[in-house]
Amino acid sequence: MTTSINPPHVAEQPFMCPDVSRIRVVVTGATGFVGRRLCRRIVEGGGRVTALVRPQSDRRVLDGRPVDVAVVDLLTGSGGAEAVPGADVVVRLAASVRAASRAEFRLANTVSTGVLAGVLASSDVPPRLVVCSSLAAAGPAPAPGRVRREEDRAGPVSWYGAGKLAGEQAARRFAGQAPTVMVRPPVVYGPLDVTFVPSLAVPARTA
Repeated sequence: MTTSINPPHVAEQPFMCPDVSRIRVVVTGATGFVGRRLCRRIVEGGGRVTALVRPQSDRRVLDGRPVDVAVVDLLTGSGGAEAVPGADVVVRLAASVRAASRAEFRLANTVSTGVLAGVLASSDVPPRLVVCSSLAAAGPAPAPGRVRREEDRAGPVSWYGAGKLAGEQAARRFAGQAPTVMVRPPVVYGPLDVTFVPSLAVPARTA
């Protein structure tokens, strides 16, 4: 059984992949689990992709794909201004889901998001910024048995969630100059996932 959160008078519509032909999309986190699949879908749809990567990133997952690569430091913004001109959309996917401290999460998920938004805001023609946040930024439902709503006050309960929420706020400061969209997906997993699925292995073996 499928449960819909749409009002009764609004019909469910099947998901349709947007037309990405003839547009240029800049992707951070392009070598990651979600990023590499996004790049593939954009290219298959006729779009052009520029992957923003760190100097130490393993780019082998992009080998053989018609993807442009630009080396950028998102903690300082170095290289960013040269990589984004001409882009229609910038998708902020790069993130850290595991870190040893709150400070590390802040650098990876908050500071770098704000730096990227600032780079886009300073462009002559700022592209649209899509920030991939997380449901962890919202936190759990405010009361037992109640579904969390978008207008509910955020209450993250983890360092990761707090860093993601702060990243949203950092990007929002530049939304007046660079049009910005925030999305909060749930856990994403599947083939070749090296984070979520392996974390289930230990409890599954001991159950």
